[in-house]
Amino acid sequence: MKTSQILFLSTLYASAHSYMAPKDVGSMPRNLGTPESMSRSHTPDSMDSARPSMECVDSTAKPSCDCTCTNGIRFNQTLSTDAPESPSCSTCEAEKEQYLVQLAINAGLATAREQQLKTDFENAAARETQLKTDLDAAALREQQLQIDFATASAHEQSLETDLEHALSREQQLKSHLDSASTREQHLTASLESKEEAHLATQRDLEAQLKPFKSPTFSIQKCYFTTTKRALTDFYIKDTEMTAYKCKHICRGSRFFGLSDGTSCYCGDVLSEELVEAGDAVCRVKCGGDGYACGGVGVTRVFRYEY
Repeated sequence: MKTSQILFLSTLYASAHSYMAPKDVGSMPRNLGTPESMSRSHTPDSMDSARPSMECVDSTAKPSCDCTCTNGIRFNQTLSTDAPESPSCSTCEAEKEQYLVQLAINAGLATAREQQLKTDFENAAARETQLKTDLDAAALREQQLQIDFATASAHEQSLETDLEHALSREQQLKSHLDSASTREQHLTASLESKEEAHLATQRDLEAQLKPFKSPTFSIQKCYFTTTKRALTDFYIKDTEMTAYKCKHICRGSRFFGLSDGTSCYCGDVLSEELVEAGDAVCRVKCGGDGYACGGVGVTRVFRYEY
């Protein structure tokens, strides 16, 4: 192995060992010399003068290889257990190179792991921020829900109060309706009683007024009454006589009669053996109107129709 490669790998090993400690595969003292010697090792002169001094020990006693360079760098690497009984320097160098390569790989893995951890930490921080934002939004939603619940509770309480008022009003109206129904029944009974009393009074009055009602009448006939009257129950003379006046005077009788324009006769029975007269002699006008009121010695007889 070239001296420059050994220096590079040893520097990489020192850097990798600061990130993570590899599994114990052997003993390698960090005898890398002073900073001055390290800087000299990267100059052309030091690189040309670097001659590793290989000192191999008996593998039967201790399976390790101790190599020291002229610039002071020393490697002491334990050989694998399956190494030959008399390992050569090339075998030792191969072991050292393989070990340093593994250290470089482990350092690269450690760097990648560190980068992955950094990315995971950033993602975790972003998730934490998002969770905090979601938590704040949830708190706002909870606060809004509390406000909505308080509003709904107040509205429900208002509805319950309105319902209680409505039920109370309904009870009052029902009480008024019951009172009105009782009052209606009382008024109906009173009205029926008064109607019956009114009908009874009406019938009584009609019975009392019946004799005084003005009945209709019809012309019976004309009779000669020079020798005797046709009707003998009542007689009255009036210069203003009319047929209707005589009818009222004789109400209650069956007949009434008019003669010579001024005389009124009443009676329930016509006289016997009366001689009927013609209509021509029975047209003397009444004194009170122009209606025919019998004639001289002739009586026009009318019959009541009750």
